[in-house]
Amino acid sequence: MAITPFADSPRNGCWGDRPYAIIDWAGPSNYTLVSEATPPTGGQAITPANFGLVAGLEGIFMVGASTTGTYGVVAMQAGGQQSGLPNPTWILLWYYLFTGSEVVAGADLSTEKVRLIAFGPY
Repeated sequence: MAITPFADSPRNGCWGDRPYAIIDWAGPSNYTLVSEATPPTGGQAITPANFGLVAGLEGIFMVGASTTGTYGVVAMQAGGQQSGLPNPTWILLWYYLFTGSEVVAGADLSTEKVRLIAFGPY
């Protein structure tokens, strides 16, 4: 899976007091549907290390659309989520932008990339 960080990313101390990073993130070659469980499972795993950040993340959001303009992602906290605290475990739910429905199981999204911004505590 290809991850392309911006040349000056991660950035520290520029967005309030939160370090953040911007990356171009490739989709999985075999997508797994997200379960309706607590916590949710499936999707595509992503961690602070993928962004070059060391602490848990407080948020991840997509900028724009995928490479072809067909897909988007929603980041969800997974694992031991605690209200008001950063989380080290996240999953991305990939969806079709024009219908809003989740991508089908087994879809090959490896040629698609989305631009993501993540931020977390010091």
